[in-house]
Amino acid sequence: MNPNLSEIVVANGVGAALVAMLHLSRSKYRKTKTKGERLFDIMLLVTFAANIAEIICFLIDGKCFPFSRALLYLVNAFCVGATVVVGYVWCLYSVYRIHRNGIPVKKKAVWLGIPTVIILLLLLADMFGAAILFEISPDNLYVRGKYCLAVYLLLGGYYLYSVIITFRSWKKIPNVQFFPVLYFIVPCVVGTIIQGLFYGITIGWLTVSIAFIFVQLNLQSESAFLDDMSGLYNRNYLAHAFTLIRRKSIGNVYGIMMDIDRYKMINDSYGHLVGDDVIRTIGSLLRKSAPIGSIVLRIGGDEFVVLLPGSSQEQTEDLMRTIRNQVDQLNQKKEKPYTLSLSIGSAYYDGYDTDAFLSDMDKAMYREKDTSCRS
Repeated sequence: MNPNLSEIVVANGVGAALVAMLHLSRSKYRKTKTKGERLFDIMLLVTFAANIAEIICFLIDGKCFPFSRALLYLVNAFCVGATVVVGYVWCLYSVYRIHRNGIPVKKKAVWLGIPTVIILLLLLADMFGAAILFEISPDNLYVRGKYCLAVYLLLGGYYLYSVIITFRSWKKIPNVQFFPVLYFIVPCVVGTIIQGLFYGITIGWLTVSIAFIFVQLNLQSESAFLDDMSGLYNRNYLAHAFTLIRRKSIGNVYGIMMDIDRYKMINDSYGHLVGDDVIRTIGSLLRKSAPIGSIVLRIGGDEFVVLLPGSSQEQTEDLMRTIRNQVDQLNQKKEKPYTLSLSIGSAYYDGYDTDAFLSDMDKAMYREKDTSCRS
């Protein structure tokens, strides 16, 4: 029996409890669920299961009972596989947090996932006695395989990749400042190194659980700037975004402002629940349509703004056409009881007068609204 068994059970039990409580607290009042939140939930679920699986690993390590050998292979394979899966999903989560857009995540998911798939296939082979990453001895004891270092190298590569893309983006994309990448990486790396060097000291999954707590605590600072219904930034973030744009000396900033035509009529005709669905629908549409590096906000009841740092007039007009096309496609599907249309206006930001910039966008938007009302 492992002399540290009681400590192992306590450490992993605490880890499981931490991520369970974190998941419950995140889910309790959540109205919308973005791709980023789904990725975070996946990591929490895998981490919870890995904490429990590791307890089982040490409880039955060296024990002999019916199906004990098969169970040892299964739970140990899960623990090793969960390690790289969390690293892989963390990279995807990092990409989402940087761009706040699911499209880059889809583009990177395949090539980032190839090493994880290879590790999972090797683990499957180990379950049939290949002894590549690990094996179970005749005495039913876990033994590290000849190439177990590959798991730690891959995990380190995933962590390094997330750090590199985050630091590269900090100078270009204002909202990346809210992503506390090091608060996750540092505890995980420390725990992984200790557990990798000293088998029997199992703080790896506990430190991952604690790291998620650190990340969530730091992301709470962003919650004051988020609109719950649309999932976009709210008006509180607008002044902050302009400060960051000026501080980073980002040139050629354009913006578009839009509101939902006949939104009050939709609310009056179908009720506020349908009106809320309109806001969520537009929020999802804008997140998918807005280019990487843009800042998308809901600044009022049915008013939205997209800031486009480092853009051009042509790119701004392209985005306006894309948004209109997305709305048209949504209407053609006839999945909603209402028909959507938007009034959209654009303006150039000179880097100084934010009030004039917002006013110019507002005037351009109402010029289009007046034109559409007369036609």
